[in-house]
Amino acid sequence: MDVAADALSQNLVFSAPCTSCGKARTYKNKQNYLKSKDKLCLSCTHYSKSGAPKTRVNALGEICCSSCFDYKIEKHFHKHKSSGKPYSRCIDCHRNQSKMYFKEVYRYAQYGLTKEEYGQLVESQNNKCAGCQENMEDPHVDHDHATNRVRGLLCHGCNAALGLIKDDTNTLNNLIKYLEKK
Repeated sequence: MDVAADALSQNLVFSAPCTSCGKARTYKNKQNYLKSKDKLCLSCTHYSKSGAPKTRVNALGEICCSSCFDYKIEKHFHKHKSSGKPYSRCIDCHRNQSKMYFKEVYRYAQYGLTKEEYGQLVESQNNKCAGCQENMEDPHVDHDHATNRVRGLLCHGCNAALGLIKDDTNTLNNLIKYLEKK
């Protein structure tokens, strides 16, 4: 009988809890167990290297957010679908970083624009909506849904209106005729 089969038959399992979160960790052999039993698990090690406080979970069971470093109860964290464990960032920090990502990256990239090209569009329209000619607080990129070609920048109302009529010029002309009736 070989050593692995012998270890399995004796049910030798080397395990120790993480010194921070208490998660049980198992080791393949006694040497790895002796070397790592008093150390943090991998996720707590990454967490502590981020500049966060030493413990991810405090004595009250609150979890420390890796962005704001505030301790919050578990309901303030989204959970991983597979493991059910909370993410490292709280919901508020996740939301704020997602908004920032949208404003700084996604808004332009989804239409094949760079931030500079977007700025040039705003400047070329004098920060006025291409539809109603009003000043825009948060310009929306208008594009042709068939070709994905950028047409210009619109205010929220004009962008929504075009979306509701599905960019159909016949519908728009019929609405103009309807409005001109007195």
